[in-house]
Amino acid sequence: MPGPAVSDPLASYAALTAPVAPGPAIAYFVTAHGFGHATRACAVMAALRARRPGLALHVFTQAPEWLFTESVPGGVSYHAATTDVGVVQHDALREDLLATLARLDDLLPFDPRLVREWATWLARLRVALVVCDIAPLGLAVAAEAGLPAVLIENFTWDWIYAPYVAAEPGFARHLPLLREAFALAPHHLQAAPVCAPDLSLPQLPPIARVPRHSRVETRAALGLAEHERLVLVTLGGMAGDLPLPRPVAAPPGVVYVLPGAADQLERRGQRLALPNRGDYYHPDLICAADAVVGKLGYSTVAEAYHAGVPFGYVPRGGFHESPVMAEFVSANLPRLEVPPDVFTAGAWGEHVAALLAHTPRPPGGPNGADVAAEYLVNLLG
Repeated sequence: MPGPAVSDPLASYAALTAPVAPGPAIAYFVTAHGFGHATRACAVMAALRARRPGLALHVFTQAPEWLFTESVPGGVSYHAATTDVGVVQHDALREDLLATLARLDDLLPFDPRLVREWATWLARLRVALVVCDIAPLGLAVAAEAGLPAVLIENFTWDWIYAPYVAAEPGFARHLPLLREAFALAPHHLQAAPVCAPDLSLPQLPPIARVPRHSRVETRAALGLAEHERLVLVTLGGMAGDLPLPRPVAAPPGVVYVLPGAADQLERRGQRLALPNRGDYYHPDLICAADAVVGKLGYSTVAEAYHAGVPFGYVPRGGFHESPVMAEFVSANLPRLEVPPDVFTAGAWGEHVAALLAHTPRPPGGPNGADVAAEYLVNLLG
């Protein structure tokens, strides 16, 4: 029987009939909301692989497959699946509430037949443990399959959607369904910065992927001169043109690195465009940067935190998580707020100059990926 909700039925049939690796496996259900949660899951899976090199990892998500292939040593088995809705966005900084609500109406409550099919799929793959990065479908499937499950989150979707009820009352009907789904998790870890801390639960430091190259190596690969200052501009993997400061306001000697803005490395004056995937690993770019400017997304915040790099953050006024992220950045990093209208208008040259005047914070502190991996290995036994 082909697996449910996959992008290629022939590929799913091949996966079911192919030999299954011996030993226990982990099924990792990951929200496809941006890249931040997917890269957080990648960080945990990489830490798992360091402890259990032969561990089979099955990823269920609509986040792009290349992100896991690039970030997890040894790769993963990828299964295209709609695990949740997240928030539909007009662009990186604006949410589309009506489209989000329409997709929630299509998904919730979960189809019992779909849940049973996924549970059968996990049995075929010899899954011993289910891990969910704010993806409630995985918790429902684990309960149906009688498998232990771990929820890793810095927020849950009912918490994110609650403020939307005032503008769109239809969100109210989904909040109890989501709370019920998240309550299915027998194991629950919270990763800083946490939006709704529950101190009865294990609290993890920020989870981030680990750089693979030194600052010097990455700058050389980018072709930067010794005197040039690198400012990484990122919207967390969202497509679109990134607004750079107008040349008259941009500090001299600054190079703006733009992941996802080209199919290959392209240098034009102060603009250095890169592909989203390939030879330029995002944690390496953050560690090589003199400053980061971008939206307040989990992976950018966590990776900047572990690198100690000054952060010019662009808040998202309509997103419930944004004030929590801003508070964490303000307490832990050299930082500067860049208002969204200033950012989109390209009027942030003076902000860059002020940001580069900050002294980087020495990197340090444990990585939540290692703490989470130890927890999961202990559950596997």
